[in-house]
Amino acid sequence: MGKDLHYLILEFFKQRMRAHGKVRDFSEIEDDNNIIYHIERVEGLPDLNVHLSDAYIYTLHDYYSKPQVLGMGDFILSARPEADFDEEIVAVAAKDRIGIGKIGKFMSALHHKDVWSCDGAS
Repeated sequence: MGKDLHYLILEFFKQRMRAHGKVRDFSEIEDDNNIIYHIERVEGLPDLNVHLSDAYIYTLHDYYSKPQVLGMGDFILSARPEADFDEEIVAVAAKDRIGIGKIGKFMSALHHKDVWSCDGAS
């Protein structure tokens, strides 16, 4: 895991956050090794942290090595369009009440209180 994401991926993410109806504000969390944003939401939805993973293949090892700032109610975004992850990880993360997926699932999850239980449809 790290910060090896093309700047256009980061710009795309920021544009989506600025345009999303459930996002009040967002800010980057200082971390030397990872890209993490704090998302403030509207309408009583809880704030959350989102880790933008640069992994090409997000593994169970990556999940267990996730940034310590991530916890219940947060989300791991598989930020590379070509990235992949094992569905087993989704189940493990859901038990910890952490969402994981690509941008479409994340955008949908922002509409929900329980981001880990979102299936991608809002």
